[in-house]
Amino acid sequence: MNLFKRTFYLLLIFFLIVIISEKFLSPLPFFLFSISVLILLSLFFDKRVKSHFDELERAISRVRNEDYEARLDDLKGKDFIDIARQFNNLATELKEHKESSIKREKELLDLIDLLPQGLLLLDKEFKVIVASKVLREMFPYFRGDAPIASLSIPSLNAMLKEATDEGKEVSGVFPEMGKGKGRVFSIYIFPLLKEKWAISITDVTIEKNLENIKSDLVSNISHELRTPLSATLSLLEVLEFEKDKENRQKLIEKMKNQILKMTNLLNDLMSLSRIESGEYELRYEDIDVKEMIESILSDLNPLIVDMGIKVKIDLKGEKIVNSDGVLLQMILKNLVENGVKYNKNEGSLFITTNVAENELKIEVEDTGEGILEEYRERIFERFFRIDSHRSKEKGGTGLGLAIVKHSIKMLNGTIDVESEIGKGSKFKVVIPLSK
Repeated sequence: MNLFKRTFYLLLIFFLIVIISEKFLSPLPFFLFSISVLILLSLFFDKRVKSHFDELERAISRVRNEDYEARLDDLKGKDFIDIARQFNNLATELKEHKESSIKREKELLDLIDLLPQGLLLLDKEFKVIVASKVLREMFPYFRGDAPIASLSIPSLNAMLKEATDEGKEVSGVFPEMGKGKGRVFSIYIFPLLKEKWAISITDVTIEKNLENIKSDLVSNISHELRTPLSATLSLLEVLEFEKDKENRQKLIEKMKNQILKMTNLLNDLMSLSRIESGEYELRYEDIDVKEMIESILSDLNPLIVDMGIKVKIDLKGEKIVNSDGVLLQMILKNLVENGVKYNKNEGSLFITTNVAENELKIEVEDTGEGILEEYRERIFERFFRIDSHRSKEKGGTGLGLAIVKHSIKMLNGTIDVESEIGKGSKFKVVIPLSK
């Protein structure tokens, strides 16, 4: 029943009561009775209407507090039934919209978590809206109450201030400090709608290390080639004016040695490059370990004799193993060659092999000067030399142990170093064999 009809019936009832009561009452009682009836009827309808509005208010309050289950099912009267129907439809739509919004938000957060870089979304007061899973994994010490400070990246605050002050995108590359692990990050800050900001953080440590390695490699190669090239050029200049046949032959021999150094360097670089690039294909074959070691020692025999080194070989287990011949040759050659070159005069070299449980175990022990503990990891780096001058005198390229390390890695093996200053070093290798 609408308001007009309700008012009409109220007045109709009132006038009927007035007409009837007028016949039986004097003027004053009649007036008082009429007013009383009117007040009672008004109170009755007001109470009924008020109860409906109270129920409506309670339902609206529930919806405002995101309780979309609120419904108006007890209201009576055509006007209130229409309002109740519209309210119930609105509550249902809001519930569906909320569920859809929650679903979209979850999908968006899942998508953000799949991004390879860390992502941090901030409001205009720099409070965290979203911190992606990758970001939290990258920074275990990240704190939501202090997002910028807890990242321990210098200049991040200044970058964010520059971006917000000028309302523009800002980017840069910075190292991690404080609680970090010396990583390097590429940072990109950009504005979003409604004064919100996004910070993208990508770990570029590997890329930066590769850049440094490339730069160091070019520098080292240039340095390593410069000396023999300069020496060869000088020898050629002297050879041009040398008349004595014996002296000319000596100069030619020296030139050959310098060219041999460059050749060895380039060969080692090519070998290392093939192994590291993944282009090298493993080819397993039956290998006679004893024959391989004897061949290596035969090539080194002039130096062994010259230095007076005593070589002892102890081959245990099977002599024929199934492995990659090229890689195994490079491993043994470099280890044995180093054991001879960096030994002391009248020293000893012990070569031990043992095949057991489908593994080839190799030990090469010398009686040289030994390796300081601080250098035991670095000796496997390219061009690293403990004693640069002595290494060059011995004709080393600085790549031998790097080749050994990467060759063993390709064969899924391990290498360990034991050393004592003044007493020598022992290299222990374990290589799984093909069945």
